[in-house]
Amino acid sequence: MAYPCVGRPYKLYTDACDYAVGAILVQDDENGVERPIHYLSHQLTDVQKKWATIEKEAYAIIYALTKLRPYLYGAEFTIYTDHKPLRSLFTSEMVNTKIQRWAIMIAEYGPQIEYRKGKHNVRADMLSRIRNAGQGVASLKEIQRTPDIVIDGINQTELKGAQKVEYSPEWEDALTEESLDYSISGGLLVIDSLPYQGADYEDRVVLPTRDSE
Repeated sequence: MAYPCVGRPYKLYTDACDYAVGAILVQDDENGVERPIHYLSHQLTDVQKKWATIEKEAYAIIYALTKLRPYLYGAEFTIYTDHKPLRSLFTSEMVNTKIQRWAIMIAEYGPQIEYRKGKHNVRADMLSRIRNAGQGVASLKEIQRTPDIVIDGINQTELKGAQKVEYSPEWEDALTEESLDYSISGGLLVIDSLPYQGADYEDRVVLPTRDSE
């Protein structure tokens, strides 16, 4: 974590899943290295869970701006989202009335909105998948210490099967030599990319949600 530097541009990464939204606010330091300023994760209500995907992704931005207003109001910053339709947030192409209202709120801050592929938005993605203390990412050492350890109700053998079901594209990516984000270690899918630049490296196992059981 780092202290914010007034006058230096911010970057806000946001993401949403079926049941939560997440965001991370960062700044580049004097060496061009991204330093995290603030992490956010918020569970959606039963009503919000029924929203369309684009509404959840837009709400991730709204929630982050509301919580981070002291940092971002009047500041220069760019929002990064892995939901491409949000690039049309301020154009006539956006016909969703709920999102149009949110667009007015976002326009007050004057940010740029950029698209970033999901596999390059992994930090916000992890924060949006937090449902309780047992989900998200776990240390590979912790799991391998006891092969039958139960994490979020899944032992190591079941965890592997659940990973292949919920994270099939990530498994395929991990099996390629070109993958920079995922690999297979100890028979489990792990994240190779760091949660933020400068973090200590440690294999982190991708944990599925209960819905995938």
